[in-house]
Amino acid sequence: MTGLLGVMSLGERHAVPPMLASVTPAALPERADRVLDLEVPIAAGRWDRIVLHDLGRPACPDEFLALIDSPRGDAQGRGYHFVIGNGNGLGDGLVMVTRRWQEQRSGRHVADATVAEGAIGICLVGQGDRIPFTDRQLESLAALVRRLQGATELPREAVVRHSDLAGAGAGPGRYFPVAQLSDRLRD
Repeated sequence: MTGLLGVMSLGERHAVPPMLASVTPAALPERADRVLDLEVPIAAGRWDRIVLHDLGRPACPDEFLALIDSPRGDAQGRGYHFVIGNGNGLGDGLVMVTRRWQEQRSGRHVADATVAEGAIGICLVGQGDRIPFTDRQLESLAALVRRLQGATELPREAVVRHSDLAGAGAGPGRYFPVAQLSDRLRD
């Protein structure tokens, strides 16, 4: 399942680079199997945590999507497994599934390579220190994380913010609703 799965969100079409696949917000709970339609199966014990990030920008520029799976993107810390749009450059609540996830490769979203090796990286488009994330983003995030928890057997405690690992200044920012997400996750 490489390439485009089809992108429709709220009646809008969004251009998606061919290295990315997508799951629309409405389809995520019912069609979450697409998140697990992988080129390489998930190995038992492969993942030990899910790390939540923000983009640090109010919109998702085309160059970000173009770099996300490239070696240059790795050097810039953009090696995420998933990106969730906010309607600014990427559909509101649209979940982008990167080749990195499809191939079950390590992320490049945490500075500590040992941590990054087993960490699934999810990036929310937006600036969590400046404005709240959209309701659709948070709904898609919760559905995605629950699906990943089911596939990887990770408990709620294994879902962390980047700031939990890297300290103040790292995302997803002060407007990220930690308690709200925690209530929606699997124990």
